[in-house]
Amino acid sequence: MEHAGLGEPTIFETPHYGGSVNSYVAMAQEYDARYEQGDYYASILTEQPSEAGKSYCQQFPFTVSDIYGGTVYPENLGNITEGEQNNHAARTPEFLVSRANANLTVRESTASFFFHPYLDIEYLKKTVTGITKLGYEFRPVTELK
Repeated sequence: MEHAGLGEPTIFETPHYGGSVNSYVAMAQEYDARYEQGDYYASILTEQPSEAGKSYCQQFPFTVSDIYGGTVYPENLGNITEGEQNNHAARTPEFLVSRANANLTVRESTASFFFHPYLDIEYLKKTVTGITKLGYEFRPVTELK
């Protein structure tokens, strides 16, 4: 990143939000924060070895400091898909807007999503318009507290 002139990265997003306990701990030591839905292992509370395939995804409605010692900026609405993907049904802009609406039950919540740039830009426009109509304001992730 630095060699390309983009600066030193301070926020990390785990590919497909899947990491091991060790990788999450290492990320907390190297980066200021993560932007994602994190994987958490029940065994971490008992200090027992984690079992492959026994992780649980957690989505937060606001920025948190997690059990791995890192700051996590929420990506909690998911992403738009045109069909079934990664064991999830298709997710439309309307679906993401409905999830943002549900987030309003938590005061000072964040509604955040990921958009793949290969999709039709109209999906992004519909999503942004719908979320904005709910009263949310779009801000850079670095402004989240």
